[in-house]
Amino acid sequence: MKKLVPLFFALLLLPGAMSFAQSFQDDFEGYPADAYVGLTSPDWRTWSAAGEGTTEDARVSQEQAFSGLQSMKLFSTSTSGGPMDIVLPFGEAYTDGTLTYGMKMFVVGGTGAYFNFQANQTIGQVWAADFYFRQTGTLDMTTGSTNQGSASFPHDEWFDVKAVLDLTNNDWQIFINEEKVAGFSNVNNRVAAINLFPVNPSGISTFYVDDVYFNYEPFIQPDLDVSLFALTTKTKNIAGNSQAFRVTLRNLGLETIESALVTWTDGTDAYTDTLESLGLLSGQDYIFTHSASLVTKEGTSSYSVTIHQINGGDDQNPNNDTRNISVTGVVPAPHKRVIAEEGTGTWCGWCPRGTILMDFLKHDYGDYFVPVAVHNNDPMAVTNYNAGVTSFPGFTGFPGVIMERIQVIDPLGLEDGLYNHIGIAPGATLLNGAEYDAVNGQLRISVTAETLLELLGNWRINVILTEDGVTGSGSGYNQANYYSGGAQGPMGGY
Repeated sequence: MKKLVPLFFALLLLPGAMSFAQSFQDDFEGYPADAYVGLTSPDWRTWSAAGEGTTEDARVSQEQAFSGLQSMKLFSTSTSGGPMDIVLPFGEAYTDGTLTYGMKMFVVGGTGAYFNFQANQTIGQVWAADFYFRQTGTLDMTTGSTNQGSASFPHDEWFDVKAVLDLTNNDWQIFINEEKVAGFSNVNNRVAAINLFPVNPSGISTFYVDDVYFNYEPFIQPDLDVSLFALTTKTKNIAGNSQAFRVTLRNLGLETIESALVTWTDGTDAYTDTLESLGLLSGQDYIFTHSASLVTKEGTSSYSVTIHQINGGDDQNPNNDTRNISVTGVVPAPHKRVIAEEGTGTWCGWCPRGTILMDFLKHDYGDYFVPVAVHNNDPMAVTNYNAGVTSFPGFTGFPGVIMERIQVIDPLGLEDGLYNHIGIAPGATLLNGAEYDAVNGQLRISVTAETLLELLGNWRINVILTEDGVTGSGSGYNQANYYSGGAQGPMGGY
């Protein structure tokens, strides 16, 4: 094993601040056999302050190794994960410069794995990014409530994982076996440590880690440099829908930025906004929405957004002036609507993400998306409906969403779930009618069905009455909120 080594001094973005270049690697060959890593190493630690040498600590193993004879083994004893929970601090919380982290992983077949980057030196405050290696062989990458993409990984063999984090330009690049599988900007664009935690919600987790390393190169500030720091738009939408480019510019140079042009193009047509009188000081951001929206085309189309004519000329670093993005337009099946029934409750501190994401999809997709919040153990609970949701095959906890009464997903997967189902043709169209008698309080409901396909088997019509904006004075209406304070990332105002 090797320690964290400072290599040289370099100027950071903030005037007067200094930072070291850093380098670290660990092949686990220098540990005694079966040693506790956190207890033995001066660099690794466990999640809690006193977990070294306990069941929270990971051990060196000779069962698998990518190089040499030893690696670090992590495994869980339940679907809730752990108790092993080990952390490698990077020396400080980096907000600019480039940090490259890499390791070899071996995930045992039929199990999964997980790691995250922590944004602060005090761990447990902000999760910068999460990486879920599912037992299905799919890697899901998220930042806060945003799904940043998926990729495949192999079981029962060693593979390479690398993250190149250009914090100066907020450009996070993820590689599996040297193939880029994701590139994104991160709302929590800082990194201080990596946390390896064996968890797999669908079962147990067993994986090995070898040849861990990271390198940090500080940012040296030029005189004139503006970065297209972040670009936000949908990467998938309903064909024909309009969407906008939300652009963040960051002044990385010493000179104040007064003007710039921002142009987006689909390769044929180009649309330019002129930004003037910016007064953008060194280190400051400017966020705006481009005046020209794009109309989502069927299939996949490529777009690029570029900043140019900075203060009337070129800046010193053209490499951070352009971001490229692909947008896929999906054509829904005729008459298709996607229903999502979410198990939720005011007692559930994680359930605000269900509320936010259900509202988000309804706003963006209108009648294509039919959301229903099914409450549990609070004043808004409907006993029979709640029983049907909680007993649905695969429903394991709150918040959990039943999509089309076919699959159970986390609210973070709602948008992907909509696209998985929007192209499936419905078996029938339904025409709803209702008459309400205010005198006797009776509601008469009628439904007319017109079949579109040959329907085999046992089919039923279900009627759901929903009510929005329900309020009450009792404490049971108070929503628990684990997103309070922002430690778990942004969550739509919660």
